[in-house]
Amino acid sequence: MDPYLPNRKRKLKKTRLLIPLFILIVIIGGGLAYWLFFSSFWQVQVLEIKGLKKLTEEQITDGLKEKLISNNFLLWPEGEVVVSNFPLVANLQIEKSFFDRKISIEVQEREALGVWCTYPADSQECWWFDNRSLLFEKSPKPEGSLIILIEENEEKVEIKIGKRGFSDKLWSKMKKIISSDIVRDLSVYKFVIDRQKEEVVAETVSGFKIYLSLRFDPVINIKALEKLIAKDDFDLENISYLDLRVKNRLYYK
Repeated sequence: MDPYLPNRKRKLKKTRLLIPLFILIVIIGGGLAYWLFFSSFWQVQVLEIKGLKKLTEEQITDGLKEKLISNNFLLWPEGEVVVSNFPLVANLQIEKSFFDRKISIEVQEREALGVWCTYPADSQECWWFDNRSLLFEKSPKPEGSLIILIEENEEKVEIKIGKRGFSDKLWSKMKKIISSDIVRDLSVYKFVIDRQKEEVVAETVSGFKIYLSLRFDPVINIKALEKLIAKDDFDLENISYLDLRVKNRLYYK
C-alpha cells in the first residue's frame, strides 16, 4: 500500500474545492469590474462648465479628451488640470459629485495686460500677453497709449503663442516699468526692447523717449524721475529724451 496515497487524496480534494471558489471569485471580480468601468451607472450624468468668456464648452471638452480614457465618472481627473493646447486657459479646476455623478469644471481665462509684437513692422505679428508675459491670443496692433504695447527690435527673436516673452528675472523688472504710474502718465504708447543690452525705450505721444535698463531694479530711477517732473521749473515740452539707464542717475536733454 502506498503510504503517500492519503495525502494525495487530501490534496486532490482541496484542489477540487478551490477550483469552484476561484471561478466564483473571477465571476464576482469580473462583474464588479464591468459594473465599475462599463456600466451606464457610472457614466457622467451632468457636466457643468463655468467661467467661459471667449472659449466654448465644446472647446473645453475637446481639450480634455487627451486626459480622459472614457466618459466614466470614476476615470475623470479631479483638482487642477493643465490644458496645454489652450493658452487662453489660465486655470482649470474639476470637482466631482459622487451622489449625482456630476462633473463641475471651473475655467479661468487669462486676462490681457497688453500686446506684444514682433519685428520688423512690415511683417509684424502681435499677441495679447498676461501678467506673466505669456502670449495667449492673436491681437491687432493697438494704437494710442491706452493699451500697453511691447515691441521687439530685432528679427531673430522668436516669440510665439503659448510662450513667455521674458524670463522671470527680466519680467519682474519690465513689469515694474510698464505698471509705473509716472511712465503711464507720460503717455507712453510703446516699449521697444533691446534684448542684447537688456534695455527698454519707452516712446511717448509727445515725441520724447525714456531710456530704461533691465539690468537692475528700475524703481529707484523711476522715483527720481517722479521727483524731477514734480519740480515747478521742469518743462517736459522742451525734453527730447530722459535717460534712466545708469543706476541712481538720471540724465535728460
